[in-house]
Amino acid sequence: MFDLFKIAWKSPREAVHFVNDHSFSKYWFVMFLAGFGNLSYASIDPETGKLTTIGILMAIIFAIPSVWIGAIVAGFVTHIAAKLFGGTGTFKAMRKGYYVSLLPYVLATPLAIIYFILINVTNSEINVYSMIMALLLFVIGIVTIVLEVIVISEVENISIGRAIGTMIVTIIFGFIIVMIIIVAIIAILAVGGSLLQS
Repeated sequence: MFDLFKIAWKSPREAVHFVNDHSFSKYWFVMFLAGFGNLSYASIDPETGKLTTIGILMAIIFAIPSVWIGAIVAGFVTHIAAKLFGGTGTFKAMRKGYYVSLLPYVLATPLAIIYFILINVTNSEINVYSMIMALLLFVIGIVTIVLEVIVISEVENISIGRAIGTMIVTIIFGFIIVMIIIVAIIAILAVGGSLLQS
């Protein structure tokens, strides 16, 4: 179950080939932990710093779906961007390769559970734990970026420099897509509001 996790720390490039050579059933549990760790942190209320029971349940339910959907969206945009830098990989390989970049969030899972227990069961002060979690997320973020660059380089058969360029273009694409969605939602709400008033 944890073969992928072990391989990734020794050789991320080898891990990329592992996920592409094996079915999801071979490493589903480690990806569940990665998805759970990621969503648990996203569920923390930014104002109160609390991680609720509902947040934990949602993280459990959507752990695997978030991994799948995230890999599909990120893999597609990255694969298109990589073509600008001479990438020769496939969308399927990029989609599965993205699983490797999520692995650092496996480390977030135990701390998220401890955080939940301390905050909701013992009613401890959250300041220290919040700082620890923020620091952990910062480290995880850096490791994730490094792994993503390696994944892009390996899947698309391009240099690290071109992989970094691909990532920058991917981020720009993602930002533009998000802005288009936001503008579309605002426009729909505005039109809907004016129709209701009339």
